[in-house]
Amino acid sequence: MQVAVAKCGDYERESIYFAVTSLLDNLGGMSHYVKPGMRVYIKPNVLTRASPAAAVTTHPEVISAIARLAGEAGAADIMIGDCPGGFQSTKEESILRTYQVCGYADIAAREGARLVVNTHKVSRSVPGGITAKSFELVDEMVGADLLINVSKAKTHQLCTFTGAVKNLFGTIYGHDKSMYHAKYNRPSMFNQFLIDVAETAKPGLNIMDAVVGLEGPGPPPDTSKSRCDARFRIALCSRCNCSIPDRMEANRRDAAGLGA
Repeated sequence: MQVAVAKCGDYERESIYFAVTSLLDNLGGMSHYVKPGMRVYIKPNVLTRASPAAAVTTHPEVISAIARLAGEAGAADIMIGDCPGGFQSTKEESILRTYQVCGYADIAAREGARLVVNTHKVSRSVPGGITAKSFELVDEMVGADLLINVSKAKTHQLCTFTGAVKNLFGTIYGHDKSMYHAKYNRPSMFNQFLIDVAETAKPGLNIMDAVVGLEGPGPPPDTSKSRCDARFRIALCSRCNCSIPDRMEANRRDAAGLGA
């Protein structure tokens, strides 16, 4: 697995575009992943309905840069969406409102992408899985030609921090996530479960928004204890020859001072 890191001091549109372009150039460029005519699904971390300034969700300008680069590489259909357990409602209008508050509606219109309300599921097997041998996943995500997994750097009670592997929890369909959280309620069990999910979802590219991270007992953030921490000011990217973006996770832990 190859990993790239780029400095980025703010969320200005051109700063983010330059940083994401630099990341991908070190891994062969977006054209290495996106071929003309491809259907590309960009999956941010959309934990809940929150503004970008709260640092709870993947910043929309990061998603915008990725969508722009995918379009420049010739993608025929660029989809943006998530299916987290934190949505206040599974109704389409509520999900679209969440996308709007998080800033994705504006950037989707700007970049010629479309917001996806994930309503279809598909069963995918993971023969080597330890916690399960199959999962019901969001069809729109895993059915795309390329799944780009775009996580947000945050601390997490069960995983120490939320990164690329944890972000793939959002590929689990609907309210099944609540059941899995209850079933695998210890760190060792939950982390093995996430590895099995990642082996099933198989993203082709992982990008982490670590320009500003969230520190505290998430998720969801306890506003009395959580805080945004801008000291990292980086973005990370990993090219997946396998499905587990573990090297990128390790690099992010090092940057955060969290250890192994």
